Amino acid sequence: MRIGIDVGGTFTDLICASNHNMNIKKLKVFSTRPNIEIGVLDGIKKLIGTDLSKIETIIHGSTVATNAILERKGARVALIVTKGFKDILEIQREDRENIYDLFYKKSETLVSRDMIFELEERIDKNGEIVKPLNKDEIQKVIYWLSKEKIKSISISFIHSYMNPLHEQEVEKAIKKNLDDCYISVSSTIMPEFREYERTSTVAINSYVSSILERYINNIGHELRSLGFKGDFYVMQSNGGMIPYISVGQHACRTLLSGPAGGVTGAVDIAQRVGVKDIISFDVGGTSADACLVTNGEAKVTTSKKIDNLPVSVPMVNIESIAAGGGSIAWVDEGGMLKVGPESAGADPGPACYGRGGIQPTITDAFMVLGLIRGNKFIGGDIKLDRVKAINAMEKIAKKIDKSCFEIAEGIVSIANNNMAQAIRLISIERGYDPRKFTLISFGGAGSLHAVYVAEKLDITTILVPPNAGVFSAYGLLVADFKRDYVQSQPSLLEDTSISEIYEICENLKGKAVSEIQTYNIPINECSYNFSIDICYYGQSFFVNVPIDIPSLTKEGKEQIKLEFYKIYKNRYNYFFSSEKIQLNNYRLSANYSDSSSSFFKNAREKKNKISSKCDQEERKYEGKIILQGKNQKCIFIEGRESVNFGSKLAGPVIIEDLDATIFIPPQWSATKDNYENIIIRREGE
Repeated sequence: MRIGIDVGGTFTDLICASNHNMNIKKLKVFSTRPNIEIGVLDGIKKLIGTDLSKIETIIHGSTVATNAILERKGARVALIVTKGFKDILEIQREDRENIYDLFYKKSETLVSRDMIFELEERIDKNGEIVKPLNKDEIQKVIYWLSKEKIKSISISFIHSYMNPLHEQEVEKAIKKNLDDCYISVSSTIMPEFREYERTSTVAINSYVSSILERYINNIGHELRSLGFKGDFYVMQSNGGMIPYISVGQHACRTLLSGPAGGVTGAVDIAQRVGVKDIISFDVGGTSADACLVTNGEAKVTTSKKIDNLPVSVPMVNIESIAAGGGSIAWVDEGGMLKVGPESAGADPGPACYGRGGIQPTITDAFMVLGLIRGNKFIGGDIKLDRVKAINAMEKIAKKIDKSCFEIAEGIVSIANNNMAQAIRLISIERGYDPRKFTLISFGGAGSLHAVYVAEKLDITTILVPPNAGVFSAYGLLVADFKRDYVQSQPSLLEDTSISEIYEICENLKGKAVSEIQTYNIPINECSYNFSIDICYYGQSFFVNVPIDIPSLTKEGKEQIKLEFYKIYKNRYNYFFSSEKIQLNNYRLSANYSDSSSSFFKNAREKKNKISSKCDQEERKYEGKIILQGKNQKCIFIEGRESVNFGSKLAGPVIIEDLDATIFIPPQWSATKDNYENIIIRREGE
């Protein structure tokens, strides 16, 4: 058996599957912030009981690290830098997020200036030692670290990506003199040039390491006490998992672990149905997340920011906005209706939850419009109160002289516009036409918004997978082990020999093999994928170009050049064949699929056993919803299992799954395929 656990801002989702009979159990419980592990463990007990001895693997995705940064509740961090670079985190970059904002302020740094220590040392850009370390200064820094009782320490020296010797010496001295410290070293976390991004990344790693490791270790300990003897993994932002024992060292790699699970699941579903180009669309309680997938591969970036602070480790390129079921609606001073970014979360939650919330949210809006029925939410496990939703809506309706129904439709419309804009950012603004993509919609609220968002982008096909409401947890079930490595070695292509490229790649593979062996993962069964960040000489930014080592030695540098031209032209619609090309960062992605995840990925679900002659009317009801200010008849169907294969459902129709609600409006229709996906298409397409 294999369990996926995804902790969100409102709900914690759990899904358990057996590879013997594909029997799936799933559960949604309220997240229990700040003590998230309580909700996780209670959910596991409710889902499968207190005996975990038969569980083979548990994969966990959470927002613990991200929330620590957003709420500034991480550890107290000390940073050790090269003398002269004390203000590196304060200076940041010259760019501004909004150049017209007269009150713009840079994000607050995670390390206070009095906790940044300078050391006399210098290594040049070629890795040569210009100025040796001052050993006496190291001892002075260690004295102050001990006096201040600092347990989280970052080390980031200039050009350490070319020669990590000085960082390693300082790390060794600290470990020798101080106990129980979390030490993050930039040449280990991110051996790349660009000192600000590298220092920011290593500071973030130290800031969240102790919190995340303590949280994961607490869960691990409780799981063992319940008889769990299997493997415990944590999802990374790159769409792959790592053993929980390494989380403390690589905490910054888990910042988007929950949303990345949803993308992994979407890629798996797309492969099953034979679709290569998709946009994953995940709407939960606090946010909406979108990701572009082309040719079966999710886009990965090393240029993400969390609260405007750079984190330069590989992450699935997800665009997130604060628009989820719990996003609060409000009226600004000018009388304009706004939605978010503040969320009601799980406590007190939307007004209709009856847990103390009094402000209207997107969930309340759908409740008022009749698209969510109070006695059918999450299979009826949670009873919702429509009267409380209407009362909350009327509070802001009176401020702008509108009815609560007009406000509800306005809230949904604003949210849909914001979500569509997030998809434009990852598609149109990067040269991709969303009309050529299939929208895979999931999350508890994703399929309430999906068609509206698709209409704004002229997308004609939407796929809603089974287990849509717990789909990010499902994605964890099919995740592989994945670990990324990088080495900066800037040089012009024309001055770099194939043997030099090959040597750098082999060194990266050697690092991978050394680490992966410690996880008891069979090295020979891993796949190793190499790539290089390449740009034209003089450019500041680059594109990532995959390279095939076996063919590289035969075809030479011309292969690299042609592939660079191809990718560059696809991104910018032109290329220069006469300009010099510069190689920058060499990257390696090591992947491994264990027998359990391979089963789930390769399994092809059998056709639903329900006869095509089943009596669908038994779970089919007629009700009313409000659309465009008018009452309209709508068919409500309890669960997709009541939908016959091949039958066509013309909107308006609402399918009430156990964990999600699917809305098919007028001018759209839906069918169910052999994998139990609900396929929604615009009429006439």
